[in-house]
Amino acid sequence: MEYSAIARGLVALGWVSDAGTVVSPSSGFWFDRHTLEADPLRVYSPAARRAHSRWVPPAERQEFLDLLAILESEPEIAAIANHVDVVHSALLTWSTVHGATVSCWDFGYAAVRATARHPLGGIAVVECLAGAPPGVETLLYHWVDDWPSATRRGWRGELRANLVSDLPKTLERAVRLLLEPPESNGYSISSLSIDGFRRDPDDKYWAEFQFLH
Repeated sequence: MEYSAIARGLVALGWVSDAGTVVSPSSGFWFDRHTLEADPLRVYSPAARRAHSRWVPPAERQEFLDLLAILESEPEIAAIANHVDVVHSALLTWSTVHGATVSCWDFGYAAVRATARHPLGGIAVVECLAGAPPGVETLLYHWVDDWPSATRRGWRGELRANLVSDLPKTLERAVRLLLEPPESNGYSISSLSIDGFRRDPDDKYWAEFQFLH
C-alpha cells in the first residue's frame, strides 16, 4: 500500500501529513509510513475499532470511516472488511432470536461479538473470528464476576473453523452450549483488577444487555 497516495487522500479530507506521519483532524489518531507500508491491517484494525465504538462522538467517527474507506482500496483489506460485514449480518439475524447485542472490531481485530447476560448469572459471549476469509472460528465465553472476593469465574469454549454458510448451525450449537455450560470444575478462577475502577458503572453497563435465550 502506497503511503503517499493514502496521505494525499486523507489530507483532502482534513487530515494533516507531516514528516512521514498522518494525523486525524481531531488529533486523536495517527499512523506513520513504516507501519502502513509494513502491515496496513495494523492501521485499519484500530481505526475500525474506533469507527464501530459506541463511545466515539459522531464527528470523530466520521474521521475513521473516511480512513477505512481509503484503506479498503487495498484488496486484502477489502476482503477482510467484507468478510467481517458478512459475519456481522449473520450474527444480527441470529441475535434477534436469542437476545444478544452484536458488535464488531471490539478489541482491534477482525471479529464480531454477540453479548448477552447469562440466565445463570454473569455474561455470555459468542465471538466469531473473521480475519482469514472465508473461514470463521467461533469462540464462546461465560464469566461471572464476584466483586467481594475480586475474582472472576470463567469458561471458554471453541468451535472449529467454518464457512460463513455454516454459521447458522454453528450459532445454534453455540447458544445451546452456553445455556448448558460445563460443571463447575470446567471453570477457571482469575483475579479481578479493581484498582481505580468502580463497580457501579460496570454493573450499569452490563444491565443494559438482554438475557440470552
